[in-house]
Amino acid sequence: MCHLAELTFLPDVVGPMLVEVGSCFLAKLSLSQHPIKITLDGHGLMALVLSFLLAHQTQSAADRYRDADSNFREMVGLLVEFALVVYGDLKVDACALENLELLRSSSTSSNVNIVDALPYGVFYKLLQSLLLESSRDLQKGSAQGTGLDEETYEQMKQKHFDPEMAALEAVTEEKALVFMLIHCLVEEVGKAEKRGAFVKCATTPDVARNLLHEYLKKWQSARNIAYSDDHIYLHVLMVLLVLVFCVTLPFPLATMFPDDWFFFLPSLVVSFSFFAVHAAARRIGTPFGFDTTDVPVIMHLEKFRNTLQSICSGVGDRQQCGEEEI
Repeated sequence: MCHLAELTFLPDVVGPMLVEVGSCFLAKLSLSQHPIKITLDGHGLMALVLSFLLAHQTQSAADRYRDADSNFREMVGLLVEFALVVYGDLKVDACALENLELLRSSSTSSNVNIVDALPYGVFYKLLQSLLLESSRDLQKGSAQGTGLDEETYEQMKQKHFDPEMAALEAVTEEKALVFMLIHCLVEEVGKAEKRGAFVKCATTPDVARNLLHEYLKKWQSARNIAYSDDHIYLHVLMVLLVLVFCVTLPFPLATMFPDDWFFFLPSLVVSFSFFAVHAAARRIGTPFGFDTTDVPVIMHLEKFRNTLQSICSGVGDRQQCGEEEI
């Protein structure tokens, strides 16, 4: 169900509607003094052109939102698959298994403690940081440089960053950080491969690298959506057309009802519809913003964190099951 609080485009409609109300009063006054003759035929043709343009703008914005949401979901899915491939194939020795079992049986232990006890727990920290910085970069693009609000970012960073990764915090540009984090993950996969940490050393590293490569392509695709915008000429043209049409609409309608105020109703309803569709299309076209109707980036971050903790908590079960079967 849609709540009024979620209709975040409405403030963009208030100003034009106030202008429209003033235009209605002006049209009524002009009837008694100097009537302005504007025919409905001209408005009908203009309404037809404007309707096509608004339909095209809205459809383009809806396509951008759909593609952005799909790309972001695939980004999260690729990182989850990476974690399953890497942690599902890690060799865990008997000592590490014993430590993990002690942590799991302890009532005071948490998933973070289990992650810290894991071999190559750095994958967990790098994956969290990669998705966080990718999300922040996308939101900064859609919000025209605003970025993830600092309070939320600091809270997320405290959960996902590690003191050992302090060197990465010196990089302030999110785009550079994303490339650095992916490079760090590729290097860690290579280190694990050299140490023989994977059961399937012939396939697991290549699969992991391919997943990171696919993640990079999806992120760049989502980034193109976040940082692209309508050309300024098109934006100005649409604003002018909508304003000219709606502001002049009361004049031909007023001539149809010279002794009544009934023309107010169709003028305001039609104008509100055009203003609302135009404003909504502008908002939909920025899918990584901070509105409740935008792509739920923070929700995906939290879900990914919980999923990753569950994957890490299950490390060693495969080895234990294999030993029991033997």
